[in-house]
Amino acid sequence: MQFKPVERNSLVQSVVEQLVDLIKSGSLAPGDRLPSERELMKSLRVGRSTIREALRSLAIMNLVDMRPGQGSFVKEVSINSLINPELLATLMDRNLTADLLEMRKLIEPTAVELAANRATDEELQSLEDTIHRCQKAHEMGQSTAELSAQFHLEIARCTHNGVLVMFMQSILNLLTERGAKLEQTGGYSDWEIDSHQQMVQALQARDSQLAHRLMIRHLDESARRLSDALRPEENHVN
Repeated sequence: MQFKPVERNSLVQSVVEQLVDLIKSGSLAPGDRLPSERELMKSLRVGRSTIREALRSLAIMNLVDMRPGQGSFVKEVSINSLINPELLATLMDRNLTADLLEMRKLIEPTAVELAANRATDEELQSLEDTIHRCQKAHEMGQSTAELSAQFHLEIARCTHNGVLVMFMQSILNLLTERGAKLEQTGGYSDWEIDSHQQMVQALQARDSQLAHRLMIRHLDESARRLSDALRPEENHVN
């Protein structure tokens, strides 16, 4: 398995492209564990933050399964399935957070609108239960990041559209990680739970237009808060 040093002008993109090529060629097969972060840093001559951002990008593409404490593993998926990896790779030289928001704003407002028309009563109750679990966890001082990410996946499931579900599953780990960072900021968890509750109420009322507007507002506000939280790291150099 041969790597080559990458150019400084597009570090994350270059790492992503090399790993995608190895997966496409079969050098990294489904189930294979990727080299450790330290090994990749040494082979590619880049910093840890670049490697981690590249791995997150591969997780978004649904090509890699990131397992805390174990490493990253190639998933059993078609390289051409759902999201074209070459297309996403060209985006990696831009801010990943902004790119993810743009994609979510194209997909999730429509998803919640469909959910308002298609969700069963049982699915709406499941959404309500997830919010209650978030509230209880928050009151006990526990993280709600995983449950909050699950909430967005459940909305996708309410659409009964398999492709939407696959997309949300592909970014679930990233949503959880971003949520874990955001819930460390003051008042975020309270705001998020209330925002989710408003969406559920719109879904229960079968008000698709209101649900659409609430999702856009939710994504915009989450992005603003994440931008504020990440700002101290903007000048970090690998």
